[in-house]
Amino acid sequence: MTSAYSSQSKNLTHESDDKSVDRSGMRELKKDAHALKEDLTHLKEDVVRVSGHAATEAAHALRAGADSAGELATTARESAKRGHDAMCNTVRKNPTASVLVALGAGVLVGRVIGRR
Repeated sequence: MTSAYSSQSKNLTHESDDKSVDRSGMRELKKDAHALKEDLTHLKEDVVRVSGHAATEAAHALRAGADSAGELATTARESAKRGHDAMCNTVRKNPTASVLVALGAGVLVGRVIGRR
């Protein structure tokens, strides 16, 4: 009977040790899961912050590009107007020469197109 009691006692002790190991393993697993959850929360916050910063920078760059394009268009418009005004003044001062230059240009264009 002593040997049966002692083997049951050993089994219970062994089972108790297994449960203790299982519990400590579960505690560690829960700690790890909690730490992972916190890390993911921080990562999410960082991604939101970085993407917000990237969107702000992209908007600034777009605004700067639009401003630059607007300035370029204004400069081109002013330059074209000055060129047009200069040509109109030249035609007013030299009408005969202007007509002859236009006639010559028309003949040249006609020949180039006619060859095709």
